[in-house]
Amino acid sequence: MVEALGFLIVAAVAVYVAWPLFKPTSSRLSAIPVDDLADLQSRRQVLYREIADLDFDRRVGKVGEKDYRTERDGYVTEAASLLQQLDRDSLRSRRALAEMTSIERELEEEIRALRMGRNR
Repeated sequence: MVEALGFLIVAAVAVYVAWPLFKPTSSRLSAIPVDDLADLQSRRQVLYREIADLDFDRRVGKVGEKDYRTERDGYVTEAASLLQQLDRDSLRSRRALAEMTSIERELEEEIRALRMGRNR
């Protein structure tokens, strides 16, 4: 009985320790929130670091060719998607800034016109 309990404890610990090795890597990265530009840029840095680490691991022989290709392709795909999202957000930000600048210009012209009317 004690031996069976010991075996179950050892098996549970082994599963707990080995679980990250069998978990898909993309799910780790997609858990990062992407609410604003700073989060997107931070996530981009994480992806770049993961790709560099993976390249290093392959060079030193820690990762096999098949695993390397699978993981690297996943990282590169996610990085490309992230860069597209950053580009879209950047374009939206530039448009919003241009609209704000236009509104501010109109407001300044109206204020100038009102001041000129008072000075007469």
